[in-house]
Amino acid sequence: MANRIWRLRFLLQLAAFAFLVFPAQAGAQTRRRDPGLEDWKPATMPADALAYGAALEQNAPPNLKKWCENYAQREMPKQRIDPRATMSVVDKEFSRASDEARDAVIFLLDYLAYKHEDNEQSMLAQRIRHIDDEAYDITRRMIISKENQERGMSATAKNRGISPQQVMQIEEDQRKLEQQLREMAEDRKVKRAQLEMLRKRVDGYLRVMAVTHPRMNGVAPEVLRTMQ
Repeated sequence: MANRIWRLRFLLQLAAFAFLVFPAQAGAQTRRRDPGLEDWKPATMPADALAYGAALEQNAPPNLKKWCENYAQREMPKQRIDPRATMSVVDKEFSRASDEARDAVIFLLDYLAYKHEDNEQSMLAQRIRHIDDEAYDITRRMIISKENQERGMSATAKNRGISPQQVMQIEEDQRKLEQQLREMAEDRKVKRAQLEMLRKRVDGYLRVMAVTHPRMNGVAPEVLRTMQ
């Protein structure tokens, strides 16, 4: 009876803990994914604007492309998505270029920033999936280990209860694994918040490009070739 009560307490505590920190995994007999990771798509996907951005990237001279990539990857993630701020930077950096060329650089920066942050959100989502998989494995391992221990003790000592030393060791092992799950849950919480922020920014860049692309009518991507 003592064994059954201890086992019930263990399983109830583990299930409750798992539901709190890893709701997509708890109680699952097979692995399940967080639909918030799997089903996300940008609210806007302006195909023509993205094709134009890719053409600008292809036509940018090496030095210009390097500058744009560095700025888009290092500076723009720190800033609010504000076309006016980008315009101010480009106008200052390329004051001798034509208006059309500067406008093309602004669009290229938005496109490169979108690509960079979209890639970042994709990699972050993958890291969260890895955390979920590891949490699932730990949870299953805790349950299986406890069941195996009980079967072994029942086979060798049917009429004896669990010794205090065994109880202490099992509880210590459980405590360590629960602490590992807590740390993973905190890490997941932080990463999930970062992911939401990145995805909002990806949507923001796509909206900006959707609005500004029609205004680039008549500005050929080849205009960037003049900026040697």
